[in-house]
Amino acid sequence: MVERKSDIEHCRCIMEEETQRVKSIAFHPCKKIVLVGLHNGKIQAWNYLYKSLVFELAEHEGPVRVVVFHHLIERFASAGDDCLIRIWNYKTRTVENVFKGHTDYVRSLEFHKNLPWVISASDDQTVRIWNFQSKKQIACLTGHTHYVMCARFITDSLFVSVSLDQTIRIWDYSALKVKSQKTVMDMLGVPEVSIKHIVDGHDRGINWVAAQPGTDSFATGGDDTSIRVWDASGDGVFETDALHGHHNCVSALCYATQEVLISGSEDGTLKIWDTKRRKAVKTISVESRFWCIAVNSEEKIFAAGHDSGFKVYTLEKLAPVFAVKDAAILFHRGQDIIRTEMETRTETRVTDAQPSLRRLYASGETLLLSYESSYMVKGKDTFRGTGYAILAADAAQEPATQLVVASEAEVQIKDVYGRELRTVSVEAEKVFHVEGHGLFGQKGNLLFRIGADPSIGENILLPEPAAALIGNKSVLVAVTEKCLVVLDSFLNQLSLVEEVVAITSAILSEETIFYTTPMHIKFAFRSGDSAALMSTEEPLWLVKAENGLFTVINRESAVTEVEVDMIEWSFKHALETGDKKRLKECIDADGLIGQSSLAYLIRKGSYEEAFEHIDSVSVRIDLCIKMKKFKEAYKYAQELNEPEVFDRIALAAINTDTSITEACFKQTKNLHGFILLYIAMNRADKIEEMLLECTDPMYAAVAAIITGNNEKLCSLISVKRGAQNIPVVPSKPAPHATTTATTETDTKGSSKETILDGVAQEDAKNLEEALDTHTTSHHNVDAMSRSEVGDENGSFLNLTSSDHSGTEEHSSNLSLDEGVGSSDSQESAKKEDLETKALPEMSLPERFQMLNRKRFQMCLKNVPSALETTVEVRIAMEAVTQGKFSTATSSLLVSMYQALRQIIAKEDAASENTLALCSTYLQGLAAEKLRRNTGSDKVAISCAIFFASLSLERAHRERALKSAVSVAYKKGNKHAALELSKELVKDFNCTDERISALADIKKPMKDAIFIDLSLPFCVDRGEYLEGALQCTICRAYNSNECKVCKCCFVTNLSI
Repeated sequence: MVERKSDIEHCRCIMEEETQRVKSIAFHPCKKIVLVGLHNGKIQAWNYLYKSLVFELAEHEGPVRVVVFHHLIERFASAGDDCLIRIWNYKTRTVENVFKGHTDYVRSLEFHKNLPWVISASDDQTVRIWNFQSKKQIACLTGHTHYVMCARFITDSLFVSVSLDQTIRIWDYSALKVKSQKTVMDMLGVPEVSIKHIVDGHDRGINWVAAQPGTDSFATGGDDTSIRVWDASGDGVFETDALHGHHNCVSALCYATQEVLISGSEDGTLKIWDTKRRKAVKTISVESRFWCIAVNSEEKIFAAGHDSGFKVYTLEKLAPVFAVKDAAILFHRGQDIIRTEMETRTETRVTDAQPSLRRLYASGETLLLSYESSYMVKGKDTFRGTGYAILAADAAQEPATQLVVASEAEVQIKDVYGRELRTVSVEAEKVFHVEGHGLFGQKGNLLFRIGADPSIGENILLPEPAAALIGNKSVLVAVTEKCLVVLDSFLNQLSLVEEVVAITSAILSEETIFYTTPMHIKFAFRSGDSAALMSTEEPLWLVKAENGLFTVINRESAVTEVEVDMIEWSFKHALETGDKKRLKECIDADGLIGQSSLAYLIRKGSYEEAFEHIDSVSVRIDLCIKMKKFKEAYKYAQELNEPEVFDRIALAAINTDTSITEACFKQTKNLHGFILLYIAMNRADKIEEMLLECTDPMYAAVAAIITGNNEKLCSLISVKRGAQNIPVVPSKPAPHATTTATTETDTKGSSKETILDGVAQEDAKNLEEALDTHTTSHHNVDAMSRSEVGDENGSFLNLTSSDHSGTEEHSSNLSLDEGVGSSDSQESAKKEDLETKALPEMSLPERFQMLNRKRFQMCLKNVPSALETTVEVRIAMEAVTQGKFSTATSSLLVSMYQALRQIIAKEDAASENTLALCSTYLQGLAAEKLRRNTGSDKVAISCAIFFASLSLERAHRERALKSAVSVAYKKGNKHAALELSKELVKDFNCTDERISALADIKKPMKDAIFIDLSLPFCVDRGEYLEGALQCTICRAYNSNECKVCKCCFVTNLSI
């Protein structure tokens, strides 16, 4: 049962949004869009069907006092306190023209219906007319002695203006339309727009004028709280009516129809006036002031803006009131109940009913007419009562048809003659009956079963109050405004179907829920899966569904049949019930549109069924991964030869087939992946081989730390001291190493225990997660050391020189202990051993709970205890300046570990600053490396903007900003490039001609790729993402897929 909510007297809010103060509002002529002008200078477009923000514009300086759509073309105009009128292209969201001329606030705008004109009214006491095709002002009219608040065209030759000078002026612009007379009129001094009438309209200032559609009449509203109606059809202007009811200034007026006028006031009320009856038939209140009103006559809705947002209301009946009885439909039309036979469509009048009827029930010879808080039963006996009433028809109960009434603190069950059968003491705002399930009550969002005793039985808290409750033998379905809640007979939720628009009706047919939204007929299953069957041109309400033929009723209560193609339902129903034969028939029938059916198969986990129908190699790879057929996936990946695909297969196969993982990493030269793979496999020999072959100094440094190769590490971090003074722990051979590798290690005479022995088992557990940092190092690993950054990625940042070897020594810049190899040094080494051994047992602050102690301890063994972080950081800064990013990364990494050690040991208060600086630069350099190697424009732009946003040394930040400008501009984010260039000019006095020229551009520029800079930047992905995880030690953000911090490498992001 669907009930009618409103006519004009019962208009209902269909959308409500909180925003800044809304000064103006307008409807798109054909889209479900409402445009609002805000006091903070922004313009927002909202979809009132989906209740979502479509876009936001910020071109105005100061409040936007007026926005208005053209009624035919995709253009709108806006104006406000900046005195400028902007003509916008709605499709491109760009300004096509700016009219300058007004010298004070612009209060109103209106497009002419037939001519390319815009009329404006302003606080500068003028009314102006503009031609938006020729882009010229064609008239400037003076005469008012105070602010001109509003101007409107009322006929093909007249417009009206109103002012705070309390006058109404009628202007004749007919001569302005006749271009051939222009020269003659100029010669004779005849004005093209002439004043026709001046009327003292109100006792105080006049704020608004609204033209009555189809007439020469108009209404005005003023500070004297009155609304006055005027007739300008004759030789004069005459007041025909006055409407009183507001208690403060009338701020806005708009006609919905010739007979319906809507007014808004600073008293916080909206009033809907029936102009024939000369009375307000509806008053709507808010806690603030209403400022503006707009009407969409086609959709029969209106919107009003107030101090804290806006509301959209409907002016029409939302739903037909009907009931199904046997093979007929009974419905309410006007003041009658009509019966329509479904087969013949013949109509007969049954009885009369009041216009305010809300619900209709029929059973046997009994009709129940239910109103807001009363009801009438018509049958063998006719009687009335108060309360929320329904008819409950069930062959299992005695009598079969019962009247159920909810009133105050009890629910009464009566027979159809009004005799009381029993009473249940329970508070219920609504009652429902489902045959075979019994009686249910609802209070707020709580739905509960009403039993024979006073206690409440099973219950469930719904997401919204239910409008209807339907069911069959196995399930119940609560139909709320935007949800279908599928329940079992004990009111346990089985599934939830959510819609972004209102659900208007629903019926159960066997195991399928068929339902309607304003523009669609849809279906849903018990599992919660849902889909659309067809689009509709108008809202429809379901009566019956049988073999693809739907009986529906529209808003005007006309009954029709709609034939629907059920192939998609058949396909999904076969999948839902596990009918593989029917499933294959549906796919082979070629009646399914596009790839949506195959995508649905994949989403439901029917990979085998989908695989044979898939032609796309990339999709086949995805299915092979899901089915754990990694060898087949690898074979298909070789056809594509895309590094990202190999990495994805490697990650998926890590716990199943390491040979496939290794083969994939070889294809992509994924050094990061190799390191973590070999850690998990406890293959020191493999990391040693990689260390010898690796040409990337950053990964060479990481491998050196892991394997304890002190000579390599010292060369990379520029430490000029004996390798023998960096302590290591004797090791045992790697269990998976080959005999050759073991012998080779032994012959070196210095076997070392590596990080592998301490953490291999732990890392093996989480390797798949650790590898999920999605590094892009498989691309050209030498790209980081290019001297000229002006490459295909768009950067024109020219750093000094390339990092040829990454092993330069900076002995002249180092000041370490002079007594290398002395007893003091040995004592220091012993102390270091004690410190690192004690680390796992230490009680660490909460901030360090993410620290992987074993990994950190092993890394510390390869960092000299006497390392001076200030010197090493200075070396890193110089390396950044010279463009030697790999050297910088190595130095920053060991400096970070040293700073961490000192923080934990509470040795050096300045170490926190060192840690923060190292982290900042490591994040930036990681982003820069990702930018240079990525194939994604979004990642490239994001990385460049992030690097430029960091707190870097002034010279570094200036270079990063220049690089970001170039990257953003070349990849289409011109607005971002514009803002960055302005920062360069303002904060760095940049004199580069290209950047200065870009910063001076005044026209609006757009971004091709949307990047939400309010989200955290994830160093592992190179993007701004939701749900990011922050490392509590280095403060870097990683994606929620990443389990090991990609900045410091020593923290587990999930504890």
